Amino acid sequence: EPTGPSQCNKFGFMTLYPDQTDIVSVFSGKGGWIMSSFGANGPIWSMGHTDVAGAAAFVNDAWTTKNLNPIVRVLDNEEDQSLSTSANYINFITTLDSTLSANGLDKNPLYVQIGNEPNIHNLGAAEYAKLLTQIAADSAINTLRAKHRLYIVTAGLSPQGNNVPYAGTVLNNAYDAFDIWGTHPYPSFPDGNPKAYEDEISQYNGFDKPILVTEAGQGERCFTEQELEEGAVKAYKLWNEDCMQVHLIRIMFLRDLLLYFS
Repeated sequence: EPTGPSQCNKFGFMTLYPDQTDIVSVFSGKGGWIMSSFGANGPIWSMGHTDVAGAAAFVNDAWTTKNLNPIVRVLDNEEDQSLSTSANYINFITTLDSTLSANGLDKNPLYVQIGNEPNIHNLGAAEYAKLLTQIAADSAINTLRAKHRLYIVTAGLSPQGNNVPYAGTVLNNAYDAFDIWGTHPYPSFPDGNPKAYEDEISQYNGFDKPILVTEAGQGERCFTEQELEEGAVKAYKLWNEDCMQVHLIRIMFLRDLLLYFS
């Protein structure tokens, strides 16, 4: 079903800079999706637009001028995620909601991803599961989820960081603390398996939640144009065939798109 914009399709891209929303709106089409990263405790990567105020501007622009569905990835500490605290995530989400609501943007659902590849950023599976449950236990967060204003997306796991057992620990200790399972099934890494999420969710008996591909792509780990094209086409074909399981979007790095069309 359509979310914020007038239409909804299943394709989107991850971006780093606000001006890339124009490119995404062209290639994703109306109702496409866009994701960008922000700091739970202030700007990250020395980019001033990556604080909660920048997130509000990003969401507002996606909804009101680009006809896109935004996903906000939140990082408390982009490199050492063992330093993450649930309080910082909760404060970011509630501030984002109140900022948007104050500007009349209180009807559309917010999709917020908690962290990024914690399995290679110094945060153990049990600790990440605890972080999710602490966030979900907050009364304000619980209210937003109950109203379908907020959907919590788990961090995608790196395929090079023992992602399957890590997923098992998270799923079996924090299943009720999230709404959507995030995944990073890079087609070209480690074994060219774009359906690596199947191994992850197999760790939980009765898994029945949507799956969201928040990173994929070919450019970084492929060496020829043929690999780039064939791998991406294969991945998208499989994800489309798997539409009953992968309910939402298939996000590729915008870098891969620009490389392909350069």
